[in-house]
Amino acid sequence: MSAAATAIGALWWLTRSWRAQPTPPGSDPAHALRVKRKRTWFLAGVSVFIAATASVKAAASYNPEPRAVEARAADGTEESLVIILPEIFDRFRLLTGEDAQRAETEVLAGRKLPHSMRTGYYDQDADGSYDLFVLVNSADWDPKVAENKATKSIAQELRDFFTASKARNVPPPSTRASTAAASAAAT
Repeated sequence: MSAAATAIGALWWLTRSWRAQPTPPGSDPAHALRVKRKRTWFLAGVSVFIAATASVKAAASYNPEPRAVEARAADGTEESLVIILPEIFDRFRLLTGEDAQRAETEVLAGRKLPHSMRTGYYDQDADGSYDLFVLVNSADWDPKVAENKATKSIAQELRDFFTASKARNVPPPSTRASTAAASAAAT
């Protein structure tokens, strides 16, 4: 689309003298005005054609990245969803087994989590008790949340792009488990 906008801008800039030719002395000013209008309308039509062609091309080539739940591994099997912590937490180890059960009992204290929430308990000093817990809410685990958050817009794709490139002041999309984990771990 930016190439189309550039082409339209260049078209109008390069034809400015052609559109505004002065009226020769002794000629009909009304006829000269009609000629100017015809030229302007012709260029407006060409501009609309360029914009329409670029829009059709952009719409036809729009191929959004599949959601994490729809992703397939190289061997054709479904990939399981994985919560990846930011690099700042690389010294933490995920608790499993009895240590994870004990941490979950302590943190949740009998409360029930919604179906769309997952937890992870991490240990930093290898003593078996949790030093960090991560709570992730993802649309990939709950069809109702997915329905609520489903957007297949270009704006959502741009937010995904800028979030993945670690841009600042861009709200993270709530449909990706890994970016949700990153924002949950950061708070």
